[in-house]
Amino acid sequence: MTTRLQVGAGDVLRTKTGRTAVRQFLRRILLGVKMRDFRLHVRFGFDDPADAGMLLAATAPLIWLLRVWSTDRFSAEAIFEEEILCASGNMDVRIYPAGIIGALALFLLSPAGFRAAKAVFLNR
Repeated sequence: MTTRLQVGAGDVLRTKTGRTAVRQFLRRILLGVKMRDFRLHVRFGFDDPADAGMLLAATAPLIWLLRVWSTDRFSAEAIFEEEILCASGNMDVRIYPAGIIGALALFLLSPAGFRAAKAVFLNR
């Protein structure tokens, strides 16, 4: 009687080739998803106006970068008179199924992906 060492899919994907295959898979998945339009408006305030000012000061560089990058797509407003957290936004996302199916096929046909899929089905 021989005993087989059971190798899980996680063990396969933690190897160097597995990490590379996962990284390529995620990159290909992201190429199959496109964000066309993104808008976000945030209003925040705390019971203490100093806290709202401190948050505004801490996030000011990020807010400035987002406004420079897209003037009408992002806005943040500090409200010093009341305690509030309000956000509204919308996003147009396009998903291309052929790109996602292709990414999955390429991942499963890669050596690391094939070993991981084999480990999943053999260890049930």
